[in-house]
Amino acid sequence: MYADPYEAYKYEDARKVLRFHGTVYLFRASSGWNPRSTMCMKSKLVEDADNMVHRTIEYYGIPTDQPQMPYSYMYIVVKLWMKAVRPKKVQPYIYAAEDKEKVEKEIAVEPVEKPPPTVPPTLVPRALGTYESKAIQDHFKEYVLYSDDKCLLTGEYNHTGRVGCTLWVTESAVNNPLSHCNFLITALCGNPAYNAYKYEKRICKDYDKYIRKI
Repeated sequence: MYADPYEAYKYEDARKVLRFHGTVYLFRASSGWNPRSTMCMKSKLVEDADNMVHRTIEYYGIPTDQPQMPYSYMYIVVKLWMKAVRPKKVQPYIYAAEDKEKVEKEIAVEPVEKPPPTVPPTLVPRALGTYESKAIQDHFKEYVLYSDDKCLLTGEYNHTGRVGCTLWVTESAVNNPLSHCNFLITALCGNPAYNAYKYEKRICKDYDKYIRKI
């Protein structure tokens, strides 16, 4: 008579985007995103290996050992093994690490009892170097709110307010209307959303020319 209470998790399988052979771009981000930290962010597939993938995270960023002013951007490339982990009764997530063996060992774990209530996350501006430090951690998780073959929305469920999210879009769809993806980030996540891809597109071309010399 009633739908499966965990049905929403069926729409949070990130495998299609993770295995996309072209470039995947950071398209939008929730309010609180600091564009000075990571500009022109994108990801490219390096290797598709069984139940995981090897992808890059590429962006123009400010090294954490630099003084606060003046800023000097450099092109940063981090390679991570990633896996879409899909428990049946827990929100799916992407598990990533530089260590391939660590990602191979990550498995879905179902809750044995009702988990305690969690404190809703607070949207705050990202500190400079967040992605640099995050990428070199032992491992990290990105929870998935929605994913199909065109877009991936990361963020955790929050029944009391909006959450911090990022919306990633494949290059095959980045210039097409993405009404469902855009609706989800505006409906579920902190507003106003930062239009990373559209706003930074011209900046990225200039940085490619003067910093990367391409």
